[in-house]
Amino acid sequence: TDADYQKFVAYLQNKNIAYSTDAERSLTDLTKKVKEEKHYDDVKLELDAIKKKVTVNKANDLQRFKPEIKEILESEIVSRYYYEKGRTEASFDDDPNIQAAVAVLNDPNRYAALLKPGGQAASARKSAGTK
Repeated sequence: TDADYQKFVAYLQNKNIAYSTDAERSLTDLTKKVKEEKHYDDVKLELDAIKKKVTVNKANDLQRFKPEIKEILESEIVSRYYYEKGRTEASFDDDPNIQAAVAVLNDPNRYAALLKPGGQAASARKSAGTK
């Protein structure tokens, strides 16, 4: 839930967990190159401004990537308590094939049309070369 996610964010803030982003690593590499080529003094202000922006953006990452982080957390929590079976069942909510199948099962007319001889399912089998 969103409340659980906010608890997770608060937990991380209390832990002071440090990580570096690809942008930070690239900026560090660029700074090294600029220093090697003796252009650092010419671009120091710009590099500092970029570093500051990247740092501010990094502070927002937990909100920016919230859906992805929540999905990973859910998978890890479920697998810890319910092992692989739980992880598989939890993934059903996000599986487009399962969502499509449930939509068909919830629509009796569409379901009947798919099962009807000569209907959509028969056409699909015929074009695929199966009976």
